Amino acid sequence: MNRRKGIVLGLVGLGLLLGLFGLRVGVRAPRAAEAQEAVKPTGTATYVGSAACADCHEDIDHSFKLAGHGRAEQDSMLVEGRVGCESCHGPGSDHVKADGDKDAPGFWNIRRLDKLSSAEVVATCQGCHSVYRMRGGQKKQ
Repeated sequence: MNRRKGIVLGLVGLGLLLGLFGLRVGVRAPRAAEAQEAVKPTGTATYVGSAACADCHEDIDHSFKLAGHGRAEQDSMLVEGRVGCESCHGPGSDHVKADGDKDAPGFWNIRRLDKLSSAEVVATCQGCHSVYRMRGGQKKQ
């Protein structure tokens, strides 16, 4: 086998390996809907509650209720404050008003963690999960 053929086969093999690795870790080409840029909620949207989200997102709602955040939402003794869908995704009234119409104003006006920078995702999580807040607002002694 000549050197050029070896290089080509090596690059093809590397491409296949990276493609398989990408599939294994959940990396995939974005769908058309996901191609929209990250839109951060405006100041005009209001909170509508997780039940409004569940009307269209039943499968996600079911999984959410079984996970830690969903259990916290159901038991006010675990966490104080807002812990439902909108605690991470922001106020959903504009999104709900769009009623599934991706061209309607407000449909994309929801915080999509997969479209945020790492720093923005961390800041979203730290809104509830900062050490200060988790200690009930008490500074470390």
